[in-house]
Amino acid sequence: MARVYFYNEDCIVNMDRMAQKGFKVDLVLTSPPYGTSRSTVKTEAAMNNLNCRYDICLDKMTEQEYCDWTVDIFNHFDQVLTPNGVVLYNISYGSEYPNALWLVVGDIIKRTNFMIADCIIWKKKSALPNNVGNKLTRITEFVFVLCRKDEFKTFNINKKVKSISRTGQKYYENVFNFIEAANNDGTCKINKATYSSDLCLQLLDIYANENTTVFDPFMGTGTTAVACEKFCQNDTMMCIGCELSEAQIQFSKDRLAKVKEDIANGTDKDVNKRKGIKKEERTILMPKPTDEEVRNVLQGILEFSDIPCHTFFGSEMKDRQYHAGETTWSFPKGVREKIQDDKMYHVWYTSHSPADPYDTSTFYHVYYIEEA
Repeated sequence: MARVYFYNEDCIVNMDRMAQKGFKVDLVLTSPPYGTSRSTVKTEAAMNNLNCRYDICLDKMTEQEYCDWTVDIFNHFDQVLTPNGVVLYNISYGSEYPNALWLVVGDIIKRTNFMIADCIIWKKKSALPNNVGNKLTRITEFVFVLCRKDEFKTFNINKKVKSISRTGQKYYENVFNFIEAANNDGTCKINKATYSSDLCLQLLDIYANENTTVFDPFMGTGTTAVACEKFCQNDTMMCIGCELSEAQIQFSKDRLAKVKEDIANGTDKDVNKRKGIKKEERTILMPKPTDEEVRNVLQGILEFSDIPCHTFFGSEMKDRQYHAGETTWSFPKGVREKIQDDKMYHVWYTSHSPADPYDTSTFYHVYYIEEA
């Protein structure tokens, strides 16, 4: 498992201490406050209704304050980042002050030792509602890839060499600057703007390895730490996170503990997908039920779960239902097996959608196959 360390303090303070001790990180992966929040009220009712973006940070600065603050952070990155290290900086803009993003990017380039090496487009699963009539509905955000200006030709990336010409020219695989990933990992009352571990995992695949030390100066609810834990199940990777909110630090620790438990139990979908582990299927043979017993045919598998199951039998399908005698059972969407002339009775059980093959919840097929 990755070694994860949370610090309940300002990231500037943390990076000052790193610099004093000569400690270095290989990769900065973060999504800072965007400086676009309009709510400054932190009442209990507002927090419970998710009207506030964060429980502590007001996320409210002038454009110039935001630029100066960001420049200070990047100057600190320069002190703690290893040679050829990379900063992955997810940031977007607000509907009311869209210039702020571009002013910040310009100041990073002009006032720090960093430059834009790449820009990744992150397409979310669903669009952000935008109630400003003449603005487009936003479904993408930027992840800026920044490196030191003198390391533009050498910064770290996991692109593989596909071939080498007779003259020694290397030809690399294509890694596209377009990622589709979930919007976030779910909001909570202490952080409405949570990050996406799906996105972070895909970024780690491009820019990290199992020996990388990752730093997230705005850890929030621990998304980067969760991604590192799923990315590397040994103790060679390190993740360091800073967060001002004590409540979010505790939330992150609890969340990470649950992820570790799921990985240990083999039920984490992301890890199973990366390992190619698919859900378990079981086929159970049952004796043919009599007409009287047919209403209770599900009892043969109820021992596996108290979740209601569905029964299908007969061969006539009308209005997406199967009929037998006077009893009717619904035929749920997603079942694709063909019932053939009373030769098969099929019971389908699942506690999750069977559409996801990496959801490891066991589901059961119970068949009766008539003897020849």
